[in-house]
Amino acid sequence: MELLLLPIIAKLLPYIIMAIGLMGVYFHVKHKGELQERTKWQAEQDKLTHKEIEAQSKDSSIDKSVSEKIEALKQNPPGTNGKFHF
Repeated sequence: MELLLLPIIAKLLPYIIMAIGLMGVYFHVKHKGELQERTKWQAEQDKLTHKEIEAQSKDSSIDKSVSEKIEALKQNPPGTNGKFHF
């Protein structure tokens, strides 16, 4: 039985090795593409995070200035000179 399979395996061995090699190349290229996409996605996430932090800082400075103006108006409403007129 082994003697019958040996010539068949010997003829098919180069094709089997070639198929395994092609599968290895395919999966390597696929993995490399996934790594590039992940790196690209991470760079975009970093940009969005930076923009978000910048927007939050601008928003907090606006909120602070508005709250200061509101507190100033509470202390001395406009047109009343510190007194309410009914």
